[in-house]
Amino acid sequence: MKGSYQQLTLNPLFRRLRELDREIARAEERFGMTPLARMRLGVNYLQEQAAKEDLEARRAQRRPHLMG
Repeated sequence: MKGSYQQLTLNPLFRRLRELDREIARAEERFGMTPLARMRLGVNYLQEQAAKEDLEARRAQRRPHLMG
């Protein structure tokens, strides 16, 4: 895009996209959304599976009429 003196400049949206990309990467790390982030948080696959199974069991207990 052209600047005020007709020189080439970077589109301002490109800078915002880079900022958003960095924010997303930080959120992925913070919330354990990548394998490396989960490892750093100390979450392993077995803990993940156990938590998932526990959540599913609790959900099934709350709504037995929906099962089957």
